[in-house]
Amino acid sequence: MFLSLYFICFFLSTSPKSHPWTHFLQAPLSPLLAFAQYDDSAPVPRFHPSPTNVTFHRGETAILHCLIENLGTKTVMWRKASDPHPWTIGTYTYVKDSSVSVSHVENSNEWNLLIKQVQKRHGGVYVCQVSTRDRISRQVLLRVNDNPVKEDTKPSIQVSGTSYIEKGDPIHLVCNTTGSEYPPQDLDWFKDGNKISTDTLKKIYINKYHIHDTKTLTSTLEITHSKMSDAGEYVCRSSNLEITSIKVHVLNERESSTIKRKGIHKKDSELCK
Repeated sequence: MFLSLYFICFFLSTSPKSHPWTHFLQAPLSPLLAFAQYDDSAPVPRFHPSPTNVTFHRGETAILHCLIENLGTKTVMWRKASDPHPWTIGTYTYVKDSSVSVSHVENSNEWNLLIKQVQKRHGGVYVCQVSTRDRISRQVLLRVNDNPVKEDTKPSIQVSGTSYIEKGDPIHLVCNTTGSEYPPQDLDWFKDGNKISTDTLKKIYINKYHIHDTKTLTSTLEITHSKMSDAGEYVCRSSNLEITSIKVHVLNERESSTIKRKGIHKKDSELCK
């Protein structure tokens, strides 16, 4: 805790008034103090699989995913690897850049960094860090294609995520749909013909992002603790009636060991292409 408080005091004392980080001084201090506190008796936080290498076109909204299990009362911080100062702590933003924010749905495991109207200067390695004594972190490389998205975007839909998981592990799927003139109004998830909705008791969470500059609607489906009954085909349908699907296999311990021995364990699909 002493080292964390030292970091905060050092930052506050070394940020000149003319530096863009003076915005940091105007933000709430409570998330900073929370980031400095530890609870060694709580379960150790664990990162769920998510893309660590993403590419977006200039002008799009970049989404950097960070999914954390067993967060408890700990706090999540995002920063750029080349910058020691935090960009976000919790849902508060400490960098003077209106394009930067954090997307988090209460009780969900997602703490995603959003950068609207992303530019070449935003490219680089970002760090999602948890306020543990050992400073658990995960890095995401953001590449920004300098060519803007073409205006004549055709309607399309695609889904990606983890196809093979072990029982008890999280299921994380992402569906992107694009309209010809405007983003589709909505996206729905289905399994076995039944519509899926957010259910905190069952730990099922659905989050949606409208990205008007690229005429895209993105929806994420997260099931934090998978059961054997969660295996099957997941369908994503847009309000424009575009449909796509992905098949998810939930493996028991014996099946998982067999697949790993054969070396055919499936890797995560890229969420953003």
